[in-house]
This record gives sequence, structure tokens and C-alpha cells, in this order.
Amino acid sequence: MHRDIKPANVMLTSSGEIKIADFGIARIESSSFTQAGTILGTPAYMSPEQFMGQRVDARTDIYSTGVMLYQILTGEKPFDGG
Repeated sequence: MHRDIKPANVMLTSSGEIKIADFGIARIESSSFTQAGTILGTPAYMSPEQFMGQRVDARTDIYSTGVMLYQILTGEKPFDGG
């Protein structure tokens, strides 16, 4: 899991391939460096579970990708606020 999918972390190569960058808060299954209950990420792109500090899985990256695609299509983020 990446846990911080956002436009700044998505790169396009010169050959047109999409690459994900910045794995600073990615969860590696065999690692104990990240834990449930820890809030990490960019709030505008975080799933509700991630925002509340609950245990997350790969679906949080799908949610963040959906927020990013919504922003690309509409020009604004689906949720405003702090």
C-alpha cells in the first residue's frame, strides 16, 4: 500500500508510462514501522478510515485514486475543509 496517492506523487515518463513516486509512508506487510492508529498522508486524498487513524488496506489507495481522478475531471477536489 502506498497510502499517499495524490497528483504530486504520480509521474509520467517520456514514453507515456505512469509511475508512482514517494513511498515514504507506504506500508510494507513485513514492517512494523507503520501502525494502525497513526495518521499519515495528505488529508484531501485520504480515505475516511485513514483519516480516522484506523487500519487501512489497499482500498485506501483506490479511494485516493478516485479523489485524484475526480479532481482531474472537474478541476476541484470533492471535499473542501480542514
